[in-house]
Amino acid sequence: WLSAGSNTITFTYNGDYDNAPGSASLVQQINKAATVTTISSSLNPGTDLDKITFSAQVDSTAGVAVGSVSFLDNGVSVGTCTLGATGSCTFAKADLSAGSHAIVASFVPSANFLASSSAATAVTRPVNASDDST
Repeated sequence: WLSAGSNTITFTYNGDYDNAPGSASLVQQINKAATVTTISSSLNPGTDLDKITFSAQVDSTAGVAVGSVSFLDNGVSVGTCTLGATGSCTFAKADLSAGSHAIVASFVPSANFLASSSAATAVTRPVNASDDST
């Protein structure tokens, strides 16, 4: 298995009675594999007491993606998870503030995969009676 990047492969022939020994090399360029990241949430809208679980799936035609996913709320990281054997992971968040949130799953790749981000999933937390921010 060759990793992404430039790989030098050398072939060597030791020779025999009729043929002289020799060697040759070539450089094989392996590109990182494209990925597609999707996100889903367990609750929407969530109440002020609900823990919302976000699930991310990272797919690639080159096999199961390896790496982690960062969950972003309007561009600010709110948590991460490490991809499992199926290219998926989950993250639970209990303390999202009241209001609307645009959560994006952003794949942080390993050496052989390209980064990708999901479309934003909208999550709304209603303002409750105990929220005195007004």
